[in-house]
Amino acid sequence: MNREDEYPDDDFYEGEDEPRFSRRRWIGATLALLIVFGFGIGIWYAYDQGVKKGVQLAPPIISADKAPVKVAPEDPGGMEVPNQDKQVFNVLNSGEGEEKVEKLMAPPEAAIREEKPELSEAEKAADENKLDQLVEKATEDGEAAADKVTETAEKAADAVSDTTEKAVEAAKETAAAAEEKVAETSETVKESAKETVTAALPPAKETATPGGNSWVQVGSFGSVDAAEKQWSNLTGKHGSLLSGVGYRVQDVQVNGKTYYRLQLGSFGRDAASKLCNDLKAAKQDCLVVSG
Repeated sequence: MNREDEYPDDDFYEGEDEPRFSRRRWIGATLALLIVFGFGIGIWYAYDQGVKKGVQLAPPIISADKAPVKVAPEDPGGMEVPNQDKQVFNVLNSGEGEEKVEKLMAPPEAAIREEKPELSEAEKAADENKLDQLVEKATEDGEAAADKVTETAEKAADAVSDTTEKAVEAAKETAAAAEEKVAETSETVKESAKETVTAALPPAKETATPGGNSWVQVGSFGSVDAAEKQWSNLTGKHGSLLSGVGYRVQDVQVNGKTYYRLQLGSFGRDAASKLCNDLKAAKQDCLVVSG
C-alpha cells in the first residue's frame, strides 16, 4: 500500500475541525467575562468592608443632653424654717455689704533739688578775699623757702673761703720762699670756689628788708571804694588795735581780673605778725605779706 494512501491530505479534515474550534472560542470568552465579573465583585466587597471597618474604628462622638440636669420638684417638701420673713435673714444672706476701702501706700516722694542761694556782693567779696589770702600765703611760703636757700648758699661760700684762707696760711709757714706764688694760688682758688658755689645754687629771690617791709593784709576787693569802706569798718571795730596804723590799697592782676588789697603798715616782721595775731583773736582774718 502506498504511504500517501495511509495519510490522506489535510483537506480531508478541514470540514470536520471547524465546529470544535468555535466552541472553544465561546468557552474562553465566557471564562474571561466570569473572571472580570468576579474581580469586580471582589473589589466592591473589599471597599464595602473597609468602609464598615472605618466606621467601627472611628471615635464615638459624645454630645451633651439637651434636657435640664436638675428640675425643681413641684412639691419640694422638707423642713419648714420659721421667721424666714425677718429682715435679719436678709442682712445675713445678702451678698451686698459695706465696701472695703483698700489702703494704698503713699507714692514715693520726688527728690527735691536743693537750690543754693545766690551770694550777695559782700559774701562774694569775702570768698574772693579768702582765696586771695591763700594765694598770698603760698607766695610767702615760697619766699621763705628761697630765703633759706640763700642763707645756706652764703654759709657754704663762707666755709669755702675760711678753708682756703687756712690753706694759704699753712703754705706761708711751710714755704716762705714761695710766699708770693702761694698767695696768688690761694686767691685763684678762692675766686674759683666762690664761682662754683654761686653756679651750683639756684638764684635766690629778693628778701624783705627788716624793720619796715612787712604789711598786714586784711582783705582783697573788687574796687577801691570797697577797700576804703572796709578800712572804715575796721577802725570802727578795732580802734584800739589800729590806733596810729596807716594803710594802703594795692592793685594786682589775678587770672586777668584786677583786685584791690587793703594792707596795713608798714611794720617789721615781728610787729606785723603780732598785729595779725591780735586781729585774728578779734575774729578778723589777715595775713602778713612782704613788699
